[in-house]
Amino acid sequence: MDGSQNLINFELRKKLPFISITIVHNSIEFIIDNVLIDTGSAATIFASDYIRKFGIESEPEDKVRKILGVGGNEYVIEKRIDALIIDGVSIEDSIIQVGEMNYGFGINGILGGDLLMRTKMLIDYEKCAILIKHVS
Repeated sequence: MDGSQNLINFELRKKLPFISITIVHNSIEFIIDNVLIDTGSAATIFASDYIRKFGIESEPEDKVRKILGVGGNEYVIEKRIDALIIDGVSIEDSIIQVGEMNYGFGINGILGGDLLMRTKMLIDYEKCAILIKHVS
């Protein structure tokens, strides 16, 4: 994006904002539904069981990280992907985390502060929309 802005709708479920995201990894695209936009999460994470069905597995270049999540400490795999696409807006060369995500409620991923800040995202609850101001 070159200074333009994109307005993307989200769905509120139990007062929480959810979107769908497309991940591109090794030139394969797949959609992940039921992704929570979470300003309280530092990183973007996806459920390992969910994305494994698209062929994403741990690779030697991936890093293992210990994080503190809703369920306490957990280990995640940090993985570089080709792109993460939100309603046509491509965020190239992104890093995601992949973990168990056994938080007691069914979601497939969390869009966290790392990508919210990178896109300068604004969340408008009144319009149920997010504004992506810039992709770096």
